[in-house]
Amino acid sequence: MPPFDALVAPPYDVVSEPERTALAGRSPYNIVRVDLPRGDPDRKYEDAARELSRWVDEGILRRDASPAFYRYHQVFSAGGRQHTRKGFICRIRLRRFEEGVVLPHERTLSGPRLDRLAL
Repeated sequence: MPPFDALVAPPYDVVSEPERTALAGRSPYNIVRVDLPRGDPDRKYEDAARELSRWVDEGILRRDASPAFYRYHQVFSAGGRQHTRKGFICRIRLRRFEEGVVLPHERTLSGPRLDRLAL
């Protein structure tokens, strides 16, 4: 298994084309290949879906046997300063916005939101 940093990427909307190339070069399983797919605009999301399905079929990604929360702790430099970001990742059941179970964390722009929905 490659080191973790060969598999992860920053959020898609801050990755330049040269950075995308470098990230994809770290591993054939770097998430940038799915999260920021290249190719024909009419097919790139289908290609990303096929890539993700292939990873699942080959056991590269697999569902956890039991529910889990994953903590993460990132230390990085930006703008000449060191930053630390802590958080967690989990899966939740999708609920209607009106139910008030999951609240929005930020205001999003329609272009990026539509792009992510297409993905």
